[in-house]
Amino acid sequence: MSATAPLQSTRSPATSPADTHPLWPTAMGIPDAAALHRALDRVVRQVLEALILERLLAVGSEEMEPGLTRLCWAGCTSQGGPVRYQALADTEASFGRLRIRPDSLRRDEGAGFQPIRALRDFLQELQTALGAPDARFLPFAQELHQTWLNDAWAQVLPGPASLDASCAELEASLREAHPYHPCYKSRMGFSPWDNTRYGPEFGGRLRLIWLAVVRGGCVSSRIRGLDERRFLIAELGETTLAGWEAELLRQGLSPEDYALIPVHPWQWRQRLLGECLAELAARRILVLGEGGQDYLPQQSIRSLSNVSRPEAATLKLPLAIVNTSADRILSSHHVCNAGPVSDWLEGMRAADPFLSERLVLLREVLGLAWDAPEEPGPWRERRYGQLSAIWRESVESKLQPGEASLPFAALYHRDGAGRLLLDPWLDRHGLLPWLEALMRRAVLPLLHLLYTQGLGLEAHAQNLILLHRDGWPSRVAVRDLPGGLRFCRADLARPEACPELAPMPDFRRAHNAACSMEVAEPEAVRDFLWDALGFVNLAELAWALRQTRGLPEREFWALLARTLRAYQAERPEHAARHARYDLFVPSTRSEPLARRRLLGEDGAGWQNRPNPLAGL
Repeated sequence: MSATAPLQSTRSPATSPADTHPLWPTAMGIPDAAALHRALDRVVRQVLEALILERLLAVGSEEMEPGLTRLCWAGCTSQGGPVRYQALADTEASFGRLRIRPDSLRRDEGAGFQPIRALRDFLQELQTALGAPDARFLPFAQELHQTWLNDAWAQVLPGPASLDASCAELEASLREAHPYHPCYKSRMGFSPWDNTRYGPEFGGRLRLIWLAVVRGGCVSSRIRGLDERRFLIAELGETTLAGWEAELLRQGLSPEDYALIPVHPWQWRQRLLGECLAELAARRILVLGEGGQDYLPQQSIRSLSNVSRPEAATLKLPLAIVNTSADRILSSHHVCNAGPVSDWLEGMRAADPFLSERLVLLREVLGLAWDAPEEPGPWRERRYGQLSAIWRESVESKLQPGEASLPFAALYHRDGAGRLLLDPWLDRHGLLPWLEALMRRAVLPLLHLLYTQGLGLEAHAQNLILLHRDGWPSRVAVRDLPGGLRFCRADLARPEACPELAPMPDFRRAHNAACSMEVAEPEAVRDFLWDALGFVNLAELAWALRQTRGLPEREFWALLARTLRAYQAERPEHAARHARYDLFVPSTRSEPLARRRLLGEDGAGWQNRPNPLAGL
């Protein structure tokens, strides 16, 4: 069977999770050899880059020419014999990263250097070099193998949608995923069929299953002034909502006693159906049926864009999968914080002319979660965050006349020939004028919020959307507000305005202590913002422009430095905060994603990285 068979069907709507989905026959086979090779090469390069940067793997280096280094290290095979590795890497001017060149990694077991053929052997030898225990390394290796498979399937897909496509279609069609995390496409829990059915890059539409859940077991939040029923009428249509309410009445139940919560079809079949039998039998949960609108997965997979009505809300739903080494539930404390945090941040934005002109906050307007507080401890932990929903404003609902939107990750997407997707914009507007506009209109608002309010947003590419007029940057939209926020309460501009926040349960804190919104030191707020915005986001754009346009990375960061210093010079009243959240320090801290995966929370404190803005 040809691995390219599904190409004609990947963008066609599929409005039900039927087993006859057109991609299923291909998922029964294997990707072709070329796709497997390209994906394997990326997996091994990306894991090595992370391990080297995070000081887990010691390697020797030899400068071949300015900016190009040969890396080498030795180990032993699973049989105890000697093995050597070498690779060519470009030295990057952004945060000290190395970029291993594609197809340059070679292995020598005594017969000369050869390309890597087997991920299993490579990982076994890597584990020996790291001295990593099986309990940590083997699950990591499983995620890497799954990433290899899933990325190989993505390799047979057509390239991204055009710049003229909708933001939702363009975002779904991007296939690169996380540019740094080694397990960038693991999706543990998905079968090959699930991946081709629900992975965003495959373009399949889906419809949601709606449940009525007794309100006594639910927690909720909403923005000020939102009437839940009127909102659901606008989202679902009055006929649909009235029909479901009539069904509850027919069963002798009061609609006011139930909350309506949508469920991802995979989550219902694979996780919730078997866990909710008692609630279904007692009519604490009722299945209302499939909704009538089509949704398209965003890059995060669990967030879904409404493609039947693009101006309608985006839905964020839990999935019991692991991706980039994190579970993708939707915690009740995030649901409870969604409305208050959205109101709090929107109040700041609306009161500040600089922000109101440049920044769009995609508020999380309504959140509902089945919390089951009466459950015994282990059962509550198992069910926590598995049945919940957050409705988020869509970017389409925020566009002004003449504006369009583009996911930030698309800014550094390159096609198979190495061309940037945004090349037409750069040709039209000029590279440096366009880049300066991007920094003024999309980067400065995020830094302004840090300087004036003491708030850091998790501004990696998945959370940012560029608003533009014919390719010229106009504003930036930010999403994932409660989950992607840090602040030091003592350093807020108005600490009294901070809402009372639902705390993270202890069992979740033990699982991921790094998720707390409130931190003790202002430097932690700065580093949280700069890690996402600088290291994970802008550094990728700087690298892409170096590779495709010949723009030196140092010139990229110098342009940002000039833009930022000009902004600061115009606002001397905030000089103390500019110093407290200094972005020109020699080093800032970044989250070590591979180290956390291999060493756990106790051994994975944030690490210093050379700051590309230092000295500029």
